[in-house]
Amino acid sequence: MECDMCGSSEQLFKTQVEGSMLTVCSQCAKHGTVISRVKTEEEVQRETKRVNRKVVVEDEPVETIVTNYSSLIKKARESKNMTQEEVAKKINEKESVLHHAENAEGSLSIALARKLERFLGIKLVEFESYEYEPEKQAESGALTIGDMIKK
Repeated sequence: MECDMCGSSEQLFKTQVEGSMLTVCSQCAKHGTVISRVKTEEEVQRETKRVNRKVVVEDEPVETIVTNYSSLIKKARESKNMTQEEVAKKINEKESVLHHAENAEGSLSIALARKLERFLGIKLVEFESYEYEPEKQAESGALTIGDMIKK
Protein backbone atom coordinates (compact mmCIF):
# COMPACT_ATOMS: atom_id res chain seq x y z
CA MET A 1 0.00 0.00 0.00
CA GLU A 2 1.07 3.55 -0.58
CA CYS A 3 0.54 6.88 1.16
CA ASP A 4 -2.53 8.65 -0.23
CA MET A 5 -0.74 12.01 -0.11
CA CYS A 6 2.88 11.45 -1.20
CA GLY A 7 2.99 7.86 -2.53
CA SER A 8 5.55 6.60 0.01
CA SER A 9 5.38 2.91 0.89
CA GLU A 10 6.65 3.03 4.49
CA GLN A 11 4.56 2.33 7.63
CA LEU A 12 1.05 3.72 7.07
CA PHE A 13 -1.51 5.22 9.43
CA LYS A 14 -5.27 5.82 9.20
CA THR A 15 -5.44 9.56 9.68
CA GLN A 16 -8.15 12.19 9.60
CA VAL A 17 -6.86 15.09 7.50
CA GLU A 18 -9.17 18.10 7.18
CA GLY A 19 -12.28 15.95 7.72
CA SER A 20 -11.29 13.10 5.37
CA MET A 21 -10.01 9.65 6.35
CA LEU A 22 -6.73 8.95 4.53
CA THR A 23 -4.07 6.26 4.69
CA VAL A 24 -0.84 8.23 5.02
CA CYS A 25 2.84 7.75 5.97
CA SER A 26 4.37 9.06 9.21
CA GLN A 27 5.55 12.26 7.49
CA CYS A 28 2.10 13.11 6.10
CA ALA A 29 0.36 12.03 9.33
CA LYS A 30 1.60 15.30 10.88
CA HIS A 31 -1.04 17.15 8.84
CA GLY A 32 -3.95 15.46 10.62
CA THR A 33 -5.04 13.31 13.57
CA VAL A 34 -3.78 9.71 13.64
CA ILE A 35 -6.62 7.25 14.26
CA SER A 36 -4.80 3.89 14.00
CA ARG A 37 -1.85 2.11 12.45
CA VAL A 38 -2.54 0.17 9.25
CA LYS A 39 -1.41 -3.46 9.36
CA THR A 40 1.10 -4.55 6.75
CA GLU A 41 0.26 -7.33 4.30
CA GLU A 42 2.62 -9.67 6.21
CA GLU A 43 0.76 -9.05 9.49
CA VAL A 44 -2.58 -9.72 7.82
CA GLN A 45 -1.27 -12.97 6.29
CA ARG A 46 0.08 -14.15 9.67
CA GLU A 47 -3.29 -13.49 11.30
CA THR A 48 -5.21 -15.36 8.60
CA LYS A 49 -2.85 -18.32 8.91
CA ARG A 50 -3.59 -18.46 12.64
CA VAL A 51 -7.33 -18.40 11.98
CA ASN A 52 -7.12 -21.11 9.30
CA ARG A 53 -5.46 -23.55 11.72
CA LYS A 54 -8.75 -24.08 13.54
CA VAL A 55 -10.32 -26.93 11.62
CA VAL A 56 -13.63 -27.65 13.34
CA VAL A 57 -15.44 -25.65 15.99
CA GLU A 58 -18.29 -27.43 17.75
CA ASP A 59 -20.92 -25.65 19.76
CA GLU A 60 -22.80 -27.32 22.56
CA PRO A 61 -25.94 -29.13 21.42
CA VAL A 62 -29.05 -26.95 21.46
CA GLU A 63 -32.46 -28.23 22.56
CA THR A 64 -35.18 -27.64 19.98
CA ILE A 65 -38.83 -28.58 19.73
CA VAL A 66 -39.83 -30.97 16.92
CA THR A 67 -41.78 -29.28 14.14
CA ASN A 68 -44.95 -31.41 14.36
CA TYR A 69 -45.31 -31.10 18.15
CA SER A 70 -48.97 -30.03 18.05
CA SER A 71 -50.20 -33.16 16.26
CA LEU A 72 -48.03 -35.42 18.47
CA ILE A 73 -49.50 -33.91 21.64
CA LYS A 74 -53.08 -34.19 20.39
CA LYS A 75 -52.69 -37.82 19.21
CA ALA A 76 -51.03 -38.90 22.48
CA ARG A 77 -53.75 -37.21 24.57
CA GLU A 78 -56.52 -38.78 22.51
CA SER A 79 -54.90 -42.22 22.71
CA LYS A 80 -55.12 -41.94 26.52
CA ASN A 81 -58.82 -40.98 26.15
CA MET A 82 -58.30 -37.77 28.13
CA THR A 83 -59.60 -34.25 27.64
CA GLN A 84 -57.40 -31.18 27.50
CA GLU A 85 -58.67 -30.21 30.94
CA GLU A 86 -57.68 -33.56 32.48
CA VAL A 87 -54.17 -33.50 31.00
CA ALA A 88 -53.71 -29.87 32.05
CA LYS A 89 -54.60 -30.74 35.66
CA LYS A 90 -52.22 -33.74 35.68
CA ILE A 91 -49.25 -31.69 34.46
CA ASN A 92 -50.22 -28.66 36.58
CA GLU A 93 -50.78 -26.25 33.67
CA LYS A 94 -53.72 -24.17 32.50
CA GLU A 95 -56.06 -25.73 29.97
CA SER A 96 -55.53 -22.75 27.65
CA VAL A 97 -51.77 -23.43 27.61
CA LEU A 98 -52.39 -27.01 26.49
CA HIS A 99 -54.96 -25.80 23.95
CA HIS A 100 -52.38 -23.39 22.46
CA ALA A 101 -49.79 -26.18 22.33
CA GLU A 102 -52.16 -28.54 20.49
CA ASN A 103 -53.10 -25.84 17.97
CA ALA A 104 -49.50 -24.63 17.49
CA GLU A 105 -50.45 -21.14 18.58
CA GLY A 106 -47.37 -19.34 19.86
CA SER A 107 -44.25 -21.25 20.77
CA LEU A 108 -43.87 -24.24 23.06
CA SER A 109 -41.37 -23.82 25.89
CA ILE A 110 -38.79 -26.51 26.61
CA ALA A 111 -40.12 -26.85 30.19
CA LEU A 112 -43.69 -27.50 29.02
CA ALA A 113 -42.45 -29.87 26.34
CA ARG A 114 -40.56 -31.86 29.00
CA LYS A 115 -43.72 -32.11 31.16
CA LEU A 116 -45.75 -33.34 28.20
CA GLU A 117 -43.02 -35.82 27.22
CA ARG A 118 -43.04 -37.38 30.68
CA PHE A 119 -46.80 -37.54 31.03
CA LEU A 120 -47.76 -38.57 27.48
CA GLY A 121 -44.69 -40.71 26.75
CA ILE A 122 -43.77 -38.93 23.52
CA LYS A 123 -40.62 -37.27 22.15
CA LEU A 124 -40.93 -33.50 21.68
CA VAL A 125 -37.40 -32.19 22.38
CA GLU A 126 -34.39 -33.04 20.26
CA PHE A 127 -30.77 -31.93 20.37
CA GLU A 128 -29.15 -30.16 17.43
CA SER A 129 -25.44 -29.47 17.19
CA TYR A 130 -23.88 -27.17 14.66
CA GLU A 131 -20.38 -27.56 13.27
CA TYR A 132 -18.42 -24.81 11.65
CA GLU A 133 -15.60 -25.59 9.28
CA PRO A 134 -13.70 -22.59 7.91
CA GLU A 135 -13.36 -22.43 4.16
CA LYS A 136 -9.90 -22.85 2.73
CA GLN A 137 -8.35 -19.97 0.85
CA ALA A 138 -5.98 -20.24 -2.06
CA GLU A 139 -2.54 -21.60 -1.08
CA SER A 140 -0.83 -18.25 -1.62
CA GLY A 141 -3.09 -16.68 1.01
CA ALA A 142 -4.49 -14.23 -1.55
CA LEU A 143 -8.20 -13.75 -1.83
CA THR A 144 -9.96 -15.39 -4.74
CA ILE A 145 -13.06 -14.13 -6.55
CA GLY A 146 -15.07 -16.79 -4.70
CA ASP A 147 -13.84 -15.47 -1.35
CA MET A 148 -14.93 -11.95 -2.26
CA ILE A 149 -18.41 -13.08 -3.35
CA LYS A 150 -18.99 -15.00 -0.10
CA LYS A 151 -18.14 -11.97 2.04
